[in-house]
Amino acid sequence: MLALLLVTRLDADSQLSEVGLMTWTKLNFGKHKGRTLPEVMFRDPDWFYWAYDEGAFAKRGLGTEADRIHARASLILPRANAQTHKEDPESELEVEYYVHRPTGRFGKFSVVPRSRPIHQGSSPAFRGRHIDFRVPREMADYDKLGSFLFISLLKHYVFGDASYRMTRKRAEAFFADDSNFDLVREA
Repeated sequence: MLALLLVTRLDADSQLSEVGLMTWTKLNFGKHKGRTLPEVMFRDPDWFYWAYDEGAFAKRGLGTEADRIHARASLILPRANAQTHKEDPESELEVEYYVHRPTGRFGKFSVVPRSRPIHQGSSPAFRGRHIDFRVPREMADYDKLGSFLFISLLKHYVFGDASYRMTRKRAEAFFADDSNFDLVREA
């Protein structure tokens, strides 16, 4: 089921993009001018978090849309793939994040059965219940490589292909689809 978000006011230069009942405003400022916030998350999440923290979206009447993306981007439900299902089909899934030891930055993440022991090796690891776009930025500000790796892994686990092309329509549909998120936690 698609969520409903009504955009009732627009700046003079804003344009709308629609997917089902969800409507997103195209940005009219910055390096991502002409893109919607879901597109920005799949292209440059580090920039999104920087702009969000600076209040750039709220100042331009995009606070509601930015708040929605901000909340959902940290509550993405992990999905079982053939490997995790074969390993333990009854176990709940968790997301195991790995730190690149030499730099202390984001290394990778894996979706694993909760029953699997946490990684013990040279790279520190920690777990969470959700796939969380914030993790690379929380490890290190301005981590473009970490964000790129994160997005590739997200596309692998969610869409089944790390090179899945994220068009505007696909990015917007992803953030509009309630089944992608732990909405109990969002409320």
